[in-house]
Amino acid sequence: MAEDYFEGAKLTVEAELVSSGKPYSGPVDVKFLKGSKELKKETVNATDGKFDAPLEYVAPDVEKTEKNYDLSVICTYKKKNKKLLKATIWPKKVKAYFQDQEETKLSHWDFLVKQKGVDDQELSAEDDGKAEITLMARAAYSINVEAPFSIKDDEQVTKGEYRDHIVTVKRNIKAKFVTPDVTKAPYETDSDHSPAVKQWVNRVSANAKDVATHGCDSFGSRIVFTVSADPPEDGRKDDKVYFEVTFGDKNSKRNNPKREVLTTPAVEDLESKSSGKKLTGHVKLKADGGTADFQVELGIAGGDTCEVKIGGTDGVKDAKLKIINWRKMYAQATKLSTSTKPSLASATAGMKPVFIDFEEDTGAAVNLTEGDAPANSVMSGTIFETGGKAKALVVGDHNAGPFKAKMKSKFKTNSLPCAHLIFCDYQYDAKDRVHDVTLTVAPGDEIEFPPESGSNVPGVYEPGGNAGGKAKFLKKDIRDGSDPIKKCKWKSTDDASKNGTVPADHILVDCTKYGNFVHIKMPAAAVAELDDGHSIEVALKVAYADGPYNGWCTNGDLHNVIALGRTDKRICGTIVHECGHAIQQAAETAGSFPGLPAPPHDRHYTGRGHFGPHCAKGLSASKYNGGQVMNTINAGASCTCIMFGSTGARTTDSTEFCDKCEPYVKAVAVVTVSTT
Repeated sequence: MAEDYFEGAKLTVEAELVSSGKPYSGPVDVKFLKGSKELKKETVNATDGKFDAPLEYVAPDVEKTEKNYDLSVICTYKKKNKKLLKATIWPKKVKAYFQDQEETKLSHWDFLVKQKGVDDQELSAEDDGKAEITLMARAAYSINVEAPFSIKDDEQVTKGEYRDHIVTVKRNIKAKFVTPDVTKAPYETDSDHSPAVKQWVNRVSANAKDVATHGCDSFGSRIVFTVSADPPEDGRKDDKVYFEVTFGDKNSKRNNPKREVLTTPAVEDLESKSSGKKLTGHVKLKADGGTADFQVELGIAGGDTCEVKIGGTDGVKDAKLKIINWRKMYAQATKLSTSTKPSLASATAGMKPVFIDFEEDTGAAVNLTEGDAPANSVMSGTIFETGGKAKALVVGDHNAGPFKAKMKSKFKTNSLPCAHLIFCDYQYDAKDRVHDVTLTVAPGDEIEFPPESGSNVPGVYEPGGNAGGKAKFLKKDIRDGSDPIKKCKWKSTDDASKNGTVPADHILVDCTKYGNFVHIKMPAAAVAELDDGHSIEVALKVAYADGPYNGWCTNGDLHNVIALGRTDKRICGTIVHECGHAIQQAAETAGSFPGLPAPPHDRHYTGRGHFGPHCAKGLSASKYNGGQVMNTINAGASCTCIMFGSTGARTTDSTEFCDKCEPYVKAVAVVTVSTT
């Protein structure tokens, strides 16, 4: 086993030499070797197996290109070789010169020398930055500096020289985030995408005017990241903190606003990589123990991710944050106090896959008494269906304005996106809906009056379908509670002077009782004209209402009229559907979605008994037929997207958007605030 010696050590070599089992006497050739290189060769004499005089050698110095070397002594006698010594020679003294990255000497620089088996040496350079180091162990050594400093380079070692070190020292702080502090409210962890935290990009940061803290309250699409040394007191003015910002591979194609690192506050060496998905650079601390800032635009698309790494070196391994874009949409419920509000759990679940956090503000709820409700909005449900409740809330385009005014002002003044859910028992639209028609009664024309009475009389009836596909002839004009018959006059086609007004008791209009018709019985004077063979013209004006509807997004804003009387999940489906309309779904063009292609929607349709654009994803090509003649009553058995406008029954209770609509829902700017 090799022994360890310092260079310059005096080595004494002795031996016990044996030949043919007896102590050897005679000449011995001895070689002194450094590695395989012969340093000295001599012949000495041995007597009775021992050298006549001990052999003494001095270990040569370790060369500057060597860390150590092997030394050996081999003797030869009687054609026999024997190794007398095997040793490893280590340096005793080395030198070091310390400088900073600008190659300025570091006077009196403190450093450590570490060797196995002995305590660390705490040493200091002289005024000239130089130090002579006496090694304490016959072993490898290393020169070290204490944090937050590190050795950037040892020039001589790099050249393969180990006796005279030229050590370049750099500050190497550890970095940390000062803000945002995602461990505190209002920040939330996204449980489905942990360890990402939610940033509500459609909300306005309370610190929007303060560049130093913009976005650090979890609101806004821009975040100013404030960084420092860890601990802060390790930082010195102009120390660099490096950053790496990486946007997710699956982020939306929306490109306005552009996801980027902004140049305010100032950053240095900003570099874009991977087609703009990764950006690197650094900022400098503004003071000893101070901070530095850089600002990131996250974009406004839901589900987009951004990972921010920082470090005291460009390896950026000290700290990281992962941000995921969410959009907040509050909900205010307005309803009649006697009605039961449905659970909104299914609506919240339907919004979640498109990164809309649907949150009811229960403190903003409005429960209307009959006296508080807008005029003529509370009426008997028997107007609309047999067995309807005595006090029903009716909302439509004829009276939506006063209901919109029930939205709490805080949502508008604080620019909070809010779905104002106006829950009603019946949703019918009656604004400007008066059917004006001239009917002809010929001699011999009869109707059953009252219907199903078996009594036929001269008269005429007008079907509601002639007023429109969704038109209903109700027994009240729901705009003001008055008689729906605004005009019903007759005149003879033979003599216009023979005319009159049809009495009210000769007119029946009640779609729940008599079907969706206006039944008109001719008065006696008109019957006389018919008996004389003259036809009668009847001028009829009747108010009607379109409906019933499950819901209505009022003119594309976030006031949503929602009909009750169904399961909570079906009601929530309507809520998500109408909120979808409020955020421009189903998308028809790419205009509101910069960066996205025109919607590749092969099941898009408009109308078909509904207002606005809809989605028939899941419907076969033959049933869809270009969206021009599709039957929305029967299509509900196939369509799966929540943006399908269902007239009939649906076989799915899904409240989610289909894969065709989802990219556009994620990309839309959910910033609309309801206005009256």
